[in-house]
Amino acid sequence: MSTREAHEGYIRRTIGPVLGEVKIRRLGADSLDALYTALKKCSRLCRRLPRTERYAAGKHVCDVRCGPLRDHRTTRPHACDSRCRPHVCRPMRPATILRIHSIISSALDLAVRYDWADRNVAKNASPPHPRKREPDPPSPDQAARLLNLVWAEDEEFGLYLWTAFTTGARRGEVSALRENRFDFTRQQVRLARNYLVKQGQRIEKAPKDGEGRVLSLDLLTCELLQERFPAPPRRGPGTGRRGARGRVRVLAGPGRPGALEPGHHDPPVPAD
Repeated sequence: MSTREAHEGYIRRTIGPVLGEVKIRRLGADSLDALYTALKKCSRLCRRLPRTERYAAGKHVCDVRCGPLRDHRTTRPHACDSRCRPHVCRPMRPATILRIHSIISSALDLAVRYDWADRNVAKNASPPHPRKREPDPPSPDQAARLLNLVWAEDEEFGLYLWTAFTTGARRGEVSALRENRFDFTRQQVRLARNYLVKQGQRIEKAPKDGEGRVLSLDLLTCELLQERFPAPPRRGPGTGRRGARGRVRVLAGPGRPGALEPGHHDPPVPAD
């Protein structure tokens, strides 16, 4: 899920129902603090919801679809089953409340700039501050054991993990690596794309900053990757483009498309 989709979800589920009808000049820091306090108790703000769910608005004949408030397995239209359970209040995480606060504060900054409001009242609110989580990476011995086990089962996935360990790149960045982004002469790799699965579709997109970055590679990593990406044969005059720019292999990773499976051709090079 992209950042934009996540923010749209917060606006649709939380900000809009609570603040959508409030006039901006009547909004105060106390209103925001009350919202954050309620979210600490229940992420769905169940006190604002009817205790009984109805499958249709207006007059209708109730059936099994009408009943006590439930936590549904999906927000899409569906037939309820055992996974749609009676509602249990669950507090929203402080980091999520802080993201909601940043959305509201950004909207109020824009209102001040357009003279729709005199000041940004969100600056006087008190959102929770999430605790800093200390990273807990595997020890060198644990990483070595993991790599040895994976490499014995699947060398391509082992190379994927090795590249992730040695570069520190994100999962989507490593999954998007292609042959034409390695420079073994300079021992460098260019992270210019990000791979993700969005609503069942496999997508490669540019990073958020739109630029990407270049990382240095150690000699052993270069040797391992060169075995995976051997130099393509040069074509003679009059035989068209060289194969390096026409088709390109990708680095194995979780969820990669069938280009890595036996019998499939390599995908064409996307525009960087």
